Amino acid sequence: MILSEAETVQLVEKARLHDRSAWDCLLKHFQMALFAYCSELLSSRDDALDAVQQCFIKAVKYLPSLRENTKFSSWLYGIARQECFDTLRRRGRQQKALRIFPVAVYPSSSHTCPLETATKAEDAQQVINYLRQLESDLREPVTLYYLEDFSVAQIADVMQLPQGTVKSRLHRARQILKTKMEEANEPA
Repeated sequence: MILSEAETVQLVEKARLHDRSAWDCLLKHFQMALFAYCSELLSSRDDALDAVQQCFIKAVKYLPSLRENTKFSSWLYGIARQECFDTLRRRGRQQKALRIFPVAVYPSSSHTCPLETATKAEDAQQVINYLRQLESDLREPVTLYYLEDFSVAQIADVMQLPQGTVKSRLHRARQILKTKMEEANEPA
């Protein structure tokens, strides 16, 4: 189920009025993308499922605190992000547990992804490995931008950072990935 921004805003308005069918539509629309995002952060299918479930429970409970219906998506991802970090803290893990899933999970991205420049399956796997080596503060914005198709403003909302910081981290991550790819492709 793909919803336009206007349809999402309408559903959020209905959900504010405790319309169960609106919540069902929102759940169906966001559940797979949230699951993929939580899976990236937690490296665990079961923990990701729990995080998504807790995310929606909190979204239902705290929807009145959302000021703008147009920011529902980034607000929801912010809740999911916090659930993931709470899970990592409970497990005693550090943020280094983050990882990237193959781009096939994200077929609708409109941003140019480093994986798209890979010409062979080995190249794509190499880029995924390089993404996994990035520090979490660089990996997360790259994941949201290229794989989840979030804007810089949305990433800033999710990560609670200034937009300039998000842009800087995206730039730095691209530079690191470019350098690693160039080094890997240099003749021995």
